[in-house]
Amino acid sequence: MQTNFWASHRLTLSDGTKEAVHSHNWKVTAKVSGEKLDRMGLLIDFKKLKKMIENIIAPLANQLLENNRYFHQNNSSAEIIAEYIFENLQPQLPKHLTLKSISITEEPGCSGKFFKNS
Repeated sequence: MQTNFWASHRLTLSDGTKEAVHSHNWKVTAKVSGEKLDRMGLLIDFKKLKKMIENIIAPLANQLLENNRYFHQNNSSAEIIAEYIFENLQPQLPKHLTLKSISITEEPGCSGKFFKNS
């Protein structure tokens, strides 16, 4: 399932310097798996999954990510954004589903992925 949101960010680099503020139309891709389909033949209704993700990203959309409390202490990299969404989405999913990964693409060729081995 994919959705997207627009936001600005300013990475802190390894030497402590900061990038200039710039914006992306971030693409969010969620992968779920499970061993049991519902009576409609679905793991989860994609509309429900998309709504869950959109509720998580709503406070980030159209904002400078560093204005969000989470990104005061965490770099606003694609990988950290993926982790943020993963950690907020996982507890909302039905028990029969496993959240496999969240991928974030900030622009073609620049993406990060977060998953947990369980």
